[in-house]
Amino acid sequence: MSSDSYLLSIIEDVKKSGDTRPLSNFVYENRAKLLQDTKISAALLNAFTASPLDDDPVEAIALQGLIDEARMDVENDGQHGPVFLKDLSEYFASLENLSAKAAGIIATCYARANVEVPDALLDIRIREMNKVMENSTPTQGVPPTPGDIGDLLKTLSKEVDGDNYALFEGLRELMAGVPKDTRHALAYDLTSAEHSASWTMAGYWLLSPDQSLREAVAHALLEKAKTAAMDGVLARRLPMLRSWMPADMARSLLDQAIREVRRHNLPASPAKKSVKTLQILVTPPDGVGAQSLAFFATKSIAMVLTKAGHGIKDAYIIPCRENSPEATAIANQLDDIAAEEVSKESARTILAAALADGKTNDVPPAHGFIDIASLFGMEDLRPNLMTATDWLHVLDPEGMIGQMTTQLYGRRINQSVYLIDDYDFFDNWFDDTAKLRKAFETAKNFDQQMKLAALHLDERREYWAKQMLQVAFLLKEVDEDWESLTINAHALLNARPVEKTALAQHIAFNSVQAFNHSSGELYEESEMMELDTLTPDMLAEMLSEIGMPESDPAWLDGYMHAVIIAPKPIEPDDWLGGVIEQLPPPVDEAIIMDLINAIFALYNHIGGSLDAGETTTSLGTSSPSSTAAWARGFSSLLATTPTAWKARSVTKADKEFIVRINKVGTGETETIPAKELQTWIAKRFAK
Repeated sequence: MSSDSYLLSIIEDVKKSGDTRPLSNFVYENRAKLLQDTKISAALLNAFTASPLDDDPVEAIALQGLIDEARMDVENDGQHGPVFLKDLSEYFASLENLSAKAAGIIATCYARANVEVPDALLDIRIREMNKVMENSTPTQGVPPTPGDIGDLLKTLSKEVDGDNYALFEGLRELMAGVPKDTRHALAYDLTSAEHSASWTMAGYWLLSPDQSLREAVAHALLEKAKTAAMDGVLARRLPMLRSWMPADMARSLLDQAIREVRRHNLPASPAKKSVKTLQILVTPPDGVGAQSLAFFATKSIAMVLTKAGHGIKDAYIIPCRENSPEATAIANQLDDIAAEEVSKESARTILAAALADGKTNDVPPAHGFIDIASLFGMEDLRPNLMTATDWLHVLDPEGMIGQMTTQLYGRRINQSVYLIDDYDFFDNWFDDTAKLRKAFETAKNFDQQMKLAALHLDERREYWAKQMLQVAFLLKEVDEDWESLTINAHALLNARPVEKTALAQHIAFNSVQAFNHSSGELYEESEMMELDTLTPDMLAEMLSEIGMPESDPAWLDGYMHAVIIAPKPIEPDDWLGGVIEQLPPPVDEAIIMDLINAIFALYNHIGGSLDAGETTTSLGTSSPSSTAAWARGFSSLLATTPTAWKARSVTKADKEFIVRINKVGTGETETIPAKELQTWIAKRFAK
């Protein structure tokens, strides 16, 4: 069944059951495929031409979801979102029988997805509005007064039980379906209205992404301030809002309004006592720099979404009591995506940086953040621009990383690969930009792709270093892994080659895999093996099938131990060769990739176990023959890269122990007790 047919069948099921969750889940889980399907737009929009049309058609859920996914794809420099939105807009132009009601519902879908309504849809709305004007009486054409609009707001406010946020959202969605000039005039009139809600909504509109709308609202506030009219709560918030706004004409007008407030000595209402913050959970940033913060209070949860280049992208409050099913579900969901608990001061640091990030890009924060700042006592929060270097200074104020020896620095970077298995969010760390996709299309093989990815990451050092440091900032309060992330970020900021920086190399690898998976070209995606699925028998079978002279997995285990505990860092290109070179010709490239995946799984496991002080040699030393194979592997690495083991930290006792290992490998000595071997490995790793 085609995507459009399957989508329509789900919509029919929803109409019968009333449960919309399967539809929302289907759109989310299949968003990439749906955005690429040229039939989807027609399939959905045809439903809006039906007569009679429901007030809340199920198709609107799917349409809004797809528009929202397309918006995110556009923001992330994707390739399918822009095409989908363009095709959708062109399809409107071809529709001759779309009613004003249908156009209004579709415009609401755009508004809820925070996407500008296309001109073709607005043209339909204008056509219908003109029909109304032609049939109106002369008195109907008289512009409304502030009092008239105040009466309208009074009526609408009753319908939402006095919830000014709900009132604003409803008006914002309605206004999305009118031309911009009309929208700006309406915002001015609503701000000028004689109703208490107009003040609250003015604050929200000052954070609109539409600069002209911000100007209209700021101008209305200035006119009010000149007549000594100003709400006490808004008077208190104006300096806060001013600091969050981009430096443009709207802010200039607001500055004048603030001066008028001070000139007339208009009082500002004191802030209400903030609620007690029970817990704050923050997720690590994903590959596009999106990060969620959740503030838990006794009667509510505040959710904030930040995104690199966009600042505070979304913000809203969920009314729910402590320990309620809703609160528990949200906490569990955040826990599933590796959220960490942080202090309020740390949360303020993250939010202040996000405010500055948005302001730098002329993007005000989401209007809902006003209420969150007030509720949780953060109205004093001001933007604080944080570069990657600034984050590094917060985490390493004394510059201790820069004082590490070259050997220790390199070792810590190499050992950090174990983080990839420990944290799932690394799976989503990759680049998928138009520029990189175009470069990948010129590559002839995997090696060329990796080189192109590394070149691309050279231009993205600041971005990825900042992502690593923001995760490190979260982990510093709870886990020692923050140090490894910080060191990798330091390496990126100090021009260490991507190929020699473990986490950056992983991002390059993920970027290649993402491209190959989406394009279906060159190499199909091959998941990295986890050690818990890589049993000794499986590894032995793999080594035997590809003709390795040493098919005992203990050999590879010993080899990798010699790499990890070496006194001098060994680059993967150097130690991988010692394994790959043993493969008999002809060598199948797919087999090499499987072997490399297995090797890195073992590398990650050993490094992580040693770092945690746990027992290693999991694939060897269970018998004299395995111990001998382990010893041969260890000695093989020393023969492959002898200079890595020539260092002052290698004591006389170490040298004598290495001789014993060599003798076990050659059969001159039967074995070394496992406990004695483990003790030496641990001491060697700690040096």
